[in-house]
Amino acid sequence: MTNLSKTDLLFSRNDSGKLVSKDVVLETIPNKPSVKLRPLTRGVLNEVYQKAVSTDMNDRTEADNIILRNGLDMDMTEEDYANIKPQLAGAMSTAILAISLGITQEEVASQAQDKVLTEAEEFLKKK
Repeated sequence: MTNLSKTDLLFSRNDSGKLVSKDVVLETIPNKPSVKLRPLTRGVLNEVYQKAVSTDMNDRTEADNIILRNGLDMDMTEEDYANIKPQLAGAMSTAILAISLGITQEEVASQAQDKVLTEAEEFLKKK
């Protein structure tokens, strides 16, 4: 059995205290491009979760925006974030969540798909 160390428990940070980004291959995009991404802290993940489980579609959209603004390591304006291609936004959000949670992109995508199917079933039952 191995004991966890402090470095095992914490995300790496640079000298200025920012989370260290890494090149991540976007596994859910056909040509598998890579992009520099940072993991999300527990506080940011909690904020994302609160928005993502809301019944308000604006909150759900904001959850995705929070993921991208905190996890994408690229100089972007708010207008840039608003205009990211949906296919790439989804792939980057999936990859950011994967590196934050220590699971694969496929696992994140599968869990999201399961949630959508469950919500659709619940909606149809109400009809």
